[in-house]
Amino acid sequence: GGSGRSLLAANLAITLSHLNACSVGVVDLDPIGPTLHTFLGLEPLLDGLGKHLRGEVNPTSERVPTTNVILTRSSRSLCTPYQESDRIKTLQEAQSLNPKWLIIDAGNLQDAFTLDLFINANYSMMLYTPDPCGLERGHAFLQAALYRQLIDRGDEASVIAKSLLSADHEGILTGPTSLARSLRHVHPAACDQ
Repeated sequence: GGSGRSLLAANLAITLSHLNACSVGVVDLDPIGPTLHTFLGLEPLLDGLGKHLRGEVNPTSERVPTTNVILTRSSRSLCTPYQESDRIKTLQEAQSLNPKWLIIDAGNLQDAFTLDLFINANYSMMLYTPDPCGLERGHAFLQAALYRQLIDRGDEASVIAKSLLSADHEGILTGPTSLARSLRHVHPAACDQ
């Protein structure tokens, strides 16, 4: 929080819409603190807690005045993080608008949904503050994304890598290099993959 992700996403969207005269979708999927509306000059979405408890939260899309930028978002409950099912519905709503560009502010959780967005995007960008804690969190996020990509692909190489990591009771496999070294000994073709 506070590294500037939402500010960068908002400015990138506005700049792209002005430079290319095209539609730019922006979707706020930050599960903890969605703030894109603030940087785009829009009002917050405030729904009652009952609506969230009943599962009646629906994404909305709103054009930013004097731009070709459309913000897609859902209101967030005050007492629980943005649920993955709500994030999926919000992303699908944004994609259904078929913008030329779609910019996603996904937050910085290391959950499967955020990591998959980061891994599968055409372009991914990370922002973190240049202090020891920010650098550590940034490194941890990149490491989680790399391991997710390595072990959750469903191919033979990922099955072998997952098996090696699961069998590492001594904590020898502390990073991608040590995992690659172990894979090379066990299954060179899997290491190449």
